[in-house]
Parts: sequence; structure tokens; C-alpha cells
Amino acid sequence: MSQRTLKIFPTLLICLFWVTSFAQENKIITGKIKDESGKELSGVIIIEKGTNNGVLSDTKGNFSIEVNEGSILVFSSAGLKPEEKTVGDAKRIELTMHEDKKALEKAVIVNYGGSNE
Repeated sequence: MSQRTLKIFPTLLICLFWVTSFAQENKIITGKIKDESGKELSGVIIIEKGTNNGVLSDTKGNFSIEVNEGSILVFSSAGLKPEEKTVGDAKRIELTMHEDKKALEKAVIVNYGGSNE
């Protein structure tokens, strides 16, 4: 490599890291989760995909989570189809979750009660 290339390379590397750090800014996303009938869903798990960052929706279906822009949020709850939403420019997500009929068919009910004579 030439002397000029050796002088420019570190500068370019620093610029690349500087631009990348601005691209990964955190933002707070809020939202509301409902089912198909419009009922607010509590206890829905919201996780930033590929991380341990997660929250639960409250009793009115509301949630708030701090994530990197461009992240994918995964929404899941028992008996409902998991949903994924990419975090873009919006700061609020309104989500309707749908029943997972296949998951409900596989449910097994176990009774650990006593017997009556």
C-alpha cells in the first residue's frame, strides 16, 4: 500500500464507526394490542428479536419498549399467532392479533383433582 492509502484508511474507518453509531439510535415505541373482536390483550410478550430486551402488555393492552431503529419486535401470547413488526419511523404500533387455531387444537387439559366415591 502507498503512504497516502495508509494515511486515509484510519480516517475512513473512524468515519464508518461514527456513522454507524448514529444509525443505531434507541427510540421508545409505544402501542396497543387487541384481538380480532377489539378486546384489549394483557400479558402479551413483546421482545426485540435477537435480544433479551422485552416487556409485557398491561391490562389495557398498552406497552412501551426502548429499541434500536430497524429492530424487529416479536409479539406472542398463548393461543394467538405470533406477529413480527419492524421498527421504522413510527413511534406507535397498533396491533391486532389473531387466534392460532392449530395451537389450540394441540392443547392438552390435565386434571390433577381427587376422585369422588
